[in-house]
Amino acid sequence: MSDTEKSSFDKSSEFDFEPIPPEEQMARRLRLWKIGLLLGGMVLVILLLIVGMIGYSAGFNTASEDGTTIAVGNPDNSSAEQDIPDEALAYQSQDVVGEGQIPDHYRGTADNPQAVVVEYADFSCSHCIDLATDINDIYNEYGDRVQFIYRHYGVGFTYSDVTPKIAEAAYVVGGEDAYWKMQDKLFSDTTWAQGSYMNDSELMDKIRSYGNEIGVDGQALVDAYNNSANNGIDAKIERDRDLASQASVSGTPTVFIGKESVSGTSSAISSKLDELLQ
Repeated sequence: MSDTEKSSFDKSSEFDFEPIPPEEQMARRLRLWKIGLLLGGMVLVILLLIVGMIGYSAGFNTASEDGTTIAVGNPDNSSAEQDIPDEALAYQSQDVVGEGQIPDHYRGTADNPQAVVVEYADFSCSHCIDLATDINDIYNEYGDRVQFIYRHYGVGFTYSDVTPKIAEAAYVVGGEDAYWKMQDKLFSDTTWAQGSYMNDSELMDKIRSYGNEIGVDGQALVDAYNNSANNGIDAKIERDRDLASQASVSGTPTVFIGKESVSGTSSAISSKLDELLQ
C-alpha cells in the first residue's frame, strides 16, 4: 500500500469521538440509579396494594346489632374465626380413630367451640398438678364457649407410663364420666409425683381401690389396665404422643390455644381466652 493510500485509509477510519468527562459519567449513573429505584418502588407499592386488597377482602368484618364484631360468613363467631387446627377436633370422631379405639377426651362445649385448648400433660409432673388444681375454675368460666382437650405426654417419671393407662382403663370400663373422675383422682394423689415404689400387687390394689372410689368395678378396671394392648389404651397413648411430636412438644404441661402455644398456667390460659373471646 502506498503512503498516499495509507494516509487516506487512516483518515477515513478515524471516529469523531470526544471522551465523556468523569463528572458527566457519574451524573449519568446517578440518573440511571434514580430511575431504577423509582421503578422498583412503584412495583413494590403496587404489590403491597394488591396484597392489602386481598387481605382486606378475606378478613372483612362487620358489626352485629349489639356492637360485637363478627366475621362475615361466620355470624355466630364460631370455631373458624379462632383458627382452630383440624386435628384438634378430628380425633373425637369414631370414624377417624377407628372402631374399638379411644377418641380424644374433652370438657366444655361439644358444638362449634369459639376456641379449643389442647393440653399435653403427665400425671406425675408437679407443674401439671399445679395446673390441674386451678383449671376447674377455667372450665366453669369458659366451658360454654371453649373446648378443653387433654392428651397424654409422659416425660419419663417413674409412673409416666402407668398413670395414663389407669385413666384410659377408667374410660374403657365406665366411659367419659369415669375417665374425668379418674383424671381428677390421679392428679390429686401425690403418690405419682413422688415416685414412691410399689410392686405389682400393690399397684393392682391401688387401681382396684381407685375403681371403687370413682364408682366403677375395681377388678374390671384392673383387667382393662392389664389388657391395654388389645382394648385401645396403648393405641390412644401412642396417638397422643405422635400428635405431641408433630406439635414439637418437649415438656409438660404444654398448652395450645388454637395454633398458638401458651404458658401452661391458669393465668396465661385465662388471659389468652379473654383476648380471643372478647
